[in-house]
Amino acid sequence: MLATLPPEFAMSRTAVHAIAEMVLAVARYQTDGNVGLRPWPNGLATPPLGPNGTVFAIEGTELVIHSSSGTTRKPITTLGSAGTFVGVDPQVPGALWPAETSFALEEVLPLDASAAAALAEWYRFVEEVLARFTSHAKQDRLEAPTLWPEHFDLATQDGTSANYGGSPGDDGIAEPYLYVGPWVRPLPQANNPFWNQAFGASLAYSDIESTEAALAFLLEGRAIIQASSESSEADREPHG
Repeated sequence: MLATLPPEFAMSRTAVHAIAEMVLAVARYQTDGNVGLRPWPNGLATPPLGPNGTVFAIEGTELVIHSSSGTTRKPITTLGSAGTFVGVDPQVPGALWPAETSFALEEVLPLDASAAAALAEWYRFVEEVLARFTSHAKQDRLEAPTLWPEHFDLATQDGTSANYGGSPGDDGIAEPYLYVGPWVRPLPQANNPFWNQAFGASLAYSDIESTEAALAFLLEGRAIIQASSESSEADREPHG
C-alpha cells in the first residue's frame, strides 16, 4: 500500500498545478514552443531550456532556477510573485487550453510542505511504473512519459490506440489514480468489467497495493486493447 496522503493534499495539489500550468509551462513555451514538464526530485520541472540549460523547478514549497550560472530559490507565495521570479506573465501558454486553475495573481497559494512532498512522491511512483510498463511494451513504441500541465497527469501513449498514466486527482476522481484511456469508442470489449470509467479504467490510490500491482493494471488494459484490435482486424479480413 502507498503512504496515507496528508489532509492538505488536494488543496496543495491545486496550488502546484497552478504554478505548473501558469508559470513553468509558460517558461518552456516561450523557449521552444512546447509545454510538457517532468518529475523532479521533490517536485516537478521543465527540461533544460535555452543555451544555459536552465531548469525551472518546483522543489517542495520553493520555486528554483538552476542554470550554468548557479541556483536561485524563492518560497512559493502567489502566482504573481512566481511569475516575476521566473520572468513570465502567469497565464495559459499560448491560450492553448481553457485554464484548469483559477487563483488570482496575488492570492496566497495554499501549499503545505508534507502535501507537496506527497505529490512529488506520487509522480516518482508513476514514473517508475511507466518506466517498467514501457520496458514491457517496447514494441508499442510508447512516447517518453510527459507531465502535462493542463490535466496535470504523467502519461505516455502509443500514438495509435491509448494513453497510459497517472493523475494526482481531479474533479472527477478526488484521489490520485492510474489510468488506461483507449482512444476508440465504444471501448474495446465494452462489457469487460476492467472498464470502470467512461474514459476507460482507473486504479485508485487507496487500491494500489504495490508497484507490481500498478504495472499489472496497465498491462491488463493494454492486453484488452490489443486483443480487441486483433479481433477487429480478423473480422475485416475476407472469408471464404
